[in-house]
Amino acid sequence: MAAMHSSKLSNHFSRHRSGSYLSMRSASNSNLALSPTSSPPSRPTWPLPSSPSAACVTNTRFEGTDALPTNRKVALQRVLEAHQALEAKANQATTPTSTSSDQRPTSSSSSLSPHHNENDSDSVFAHNLNSIPLENVELRAFRYFQRMWDPRNPAWRDDAFDAAIAPWRTAFEETALKHFFNRVAMWDDSLDVRESMNRSIFHRPRRSRAKSDLSSISATTGAERDGDDALKKATTREGLAQLLWTLLQDPKGPLGGLQREVMVALKEWFCLKNLTTGQSIVGAHIAAERSDRIVAAILIGPVYPNTGLIPVFQKRIETVERDGMQPLADSIPDAAVGKKASPLAKGMIRELLLSQDPAGYVSNCRVIINASPPQYSKISVPILILAGAEDKSAPLEGCKKMFEEMESTEKRLEIMEGVGHWHCLEAFDEVAKLIEGFYHEIQ
Repeated sequence: MAAMHSSKLSNHFSRHRSGSYLSMRSASNSNLALSPTSSPPSRPTWPLPSSPSAACVTNTRFEGTDALPTNRKVALQRVLEAHQALEAKANQATTPTSTSSDQRPTSSSSSLSPHHNENDSDSVFAHNLNSIPLENVELRAFRYFQRMWDPRNPAWRDDAFDAAIAPWRTAFEETALKHFFNRVAMWDDSLDVRESMNRSIFHRPRRSRAKSDLSSISATTGAERDGDDALKKATTREGLAQLLWTLLQDPKGPLGGLQREVMVALKEWFCLKNLTTGQSIVGAHIAAERSDRIVAAILIGPVYPNTGLIPVFQKRIETVERDGMQPLADSIPDAAVGKKASPLAKGMIRELLLSQDPAGYVSNCRVIINASPPQYSKISVPILILAGAEDKSAPLEGCKKMFEEMESTEKRLEIMEGVGHWHCLEAFDEVAKLIEGFYHEIQ
């Protein structure tokens, strides 16, 4: 199912715990790299003690963890999601509540700073760094977060900066972190794109505020928006994201208020009162258990869990564990599609299968083997099922059975002739028309 479900929501902070320690990439810590069979390091305590690996020169580029590059990618995705969620939450707080089914729920304005006005239309990321009378403020703010991670490291000591923010340290930490969320999100944008976004989104006309308002941090300024970007010389996009996310999600850290704000925003961002579409079992479970969160659902080739699936998927598990994804990539593009499938569609299916992580594919197969049928009788929202007449992975009989068990008074089963299990690749035009028609029907 394409919709975010509760397990993902609960793991926004926990998924990044494994190996979420930070280090500098230098010769002094090259011995930290783990082999593929090594266990990730344990979660760091707060504050972290000083260590030889942390005592690095100031011009070393910060890249996050040396041992587990995937953790940097996870952290980057989390920061981007938080950026979207915080902005959406702030924007909705200044817009009238909408009753349209395709709108996210509005919420009350969160406390962004001691001077925040809930009626202010400014973006949550529209801040002003120039209020701090120091040079290279953005880079010094980044170094501040590095000191927060490792307060005993003398490499980034900056007494002048610490003194400048001392009267409003808590507000600085929260607003600076949001500024860096925005920085990560706009990391690869060209100068023209950034300036356009700043004019249209991040720098709307501001209401008058006292000149002494130091509770805000600005978007990048002239010298930092061109090729001579001091922050990019000090860190990478993923390294910055991992530093921010590690600090934010640490329960012993000083950012508890912002952590709660981000979690609320993420829950509202992913738990939508909306039309939801997706494939397989999870979509039906969400429609059955969380119908209060959606107004309609579309199930594309959903599997009806039953014991007859066990030998099929057990065989796949054995094949992948023995030979990897290659055998499935050689057979499924022909065996799991219908007669409408084009050579291009089959080629795309093959590439998708070869790109799968074997361990992840095996895990998904085990989930299907052990899955229990959703309580289809609890599904009361309008629902559309798209079933391939030649689907062998989610046979038509199972789709008909779940359709009959659903209590919804607005339900429809569309049987797509000549289509197997890869509906969106085999007959994308037909899928699009059916979804569009269903959407207009339920308005």
